[in-house]
Amino acid sequence: MNAQTKIVSGGKQPAWLAVQTKPGGEYRAMTEMQRLGIPVYMPQYRHEYRHHRTKAWLVKNFPLFLGYIFTPAHDVKWGALNSCDGLVRNGVLCDIEGKPVPIPGDDIKAIRDAEEKGVFDKMRDHGLRIKAGEGVMVLDGAFAGADAEMVKARSVNSVRVLLDMFGGKVVASGPVAKIRKKE
Repeated sequence: MNAQTKIVSGGKQPAWLAVQTKPGGEYRAMTEMQRLGIPVYMPQYRHEYRHHRTKAWLVKNFPLFLGYIFTPAHDVKWGALNSCDGLVRNGVLCDIEGKPVPIPGDDIKAIRDAEEKGVFDKMRDHGLRIKAGEGVMVLDGAFAGADAEMVKARSVNSVRVLLDMFGGKVVASGPVAKIRKKE
């Protein structure tokens, strides 16, 4: 790839290029490109999971597109890009003729917007996202399977719900992990 190659985008936003990373090298490649002054964007999603030993809930970020990160096409530093650690040699995504494939800036903007909204995230639906008055189901304990109504969520360890029992409504409290939003 030479410095005279021009990339054109049909949308309103400037075009981007997909750069192929070595297997599992997305973060390393992104860090290296930033160190060399190359603008880079790596879409990510968050995944919330329970640690197998401590049982604590953890949130970790993962690359959305395994093996690819993006850089603006208008100001590519080809020499620096080819020397980046973590990238496949000549790792820019090209067509059959060897020309870089431009990714419309509008597509990258749509991915960024969705990422900011959490569209790609794999998070549990815990009580801090359930609004007062919404229906919930008790998952664990003496009232397992009982329907309830959310009253208030103070923290992940203190959630108040209204249970239907004894001919009326009874307030109960407990950890958020023991309830789930009714579908």
